[in-house]
Amino acid sequence: VACVITDLEGKILSTGFTQKVGENHAEREAYQSFAQKFSNPKSIPHLVFLTLEPCNHFGRTAPCIDLILENKPVCVYYGLADPNPLVKERNGFKECESKGVQVIQSPEIAKIGEAFLSGFISRIETGRPQIFLKSALSKEGFYSDLSKSKISLSNSTSNQISQMLRAKFDAIIVGPITVYVDY
Repeated sequence: VACVITDLEGKILSTGFTQKVGENHAEREAYQSFAQKFSNPKSIPHLVFLTLEPCNHFGRTAPCIDLILENKPVCVYYGLADPNPLVKERNGFKECESKGVQVIQSPEIAKIGEAFLSGFISRIETGRPQIFLKSALSKEGFYSDLSKSKISLSNSTSNQISQMLRAKFDAIIVGPITVYVDY
């Protein structure tokens, strides 16, 4: 999850992203940075942009919606509704609006968020991790040539995209010949 805090003209004041499990969520990171940069951050009118609806329940961390309510931004723009059933138990956005904080769902932020949060969404909605398959075949329809030597079936652009995707994944499965050839 990503969080950006701006002034009312759109100048970025601070940013944050969710840390590893059990550590700060994006909102806490952004507000900590905001507080370090300004002596009285609560007096600065600001906007909050989030890729995912803020959590509103206790888990490993305190609810981020409480932090937002405490800091009273002018408006919260968010991309995706959180599919976690725990979030449905409390209407944090209704609480924001009752405290004078406007809430707007942004399709543009949602589009960005979907790309980065698809694994989380898959885990919550299906109980399974998201699985991607990357495969390449030779023009003859084979995964490798008969010599079992290292050959490239992809182009440099495809290889760069594959490396970026691999950095996001928790596990990568390859066949025994790939291990033999690449080792």
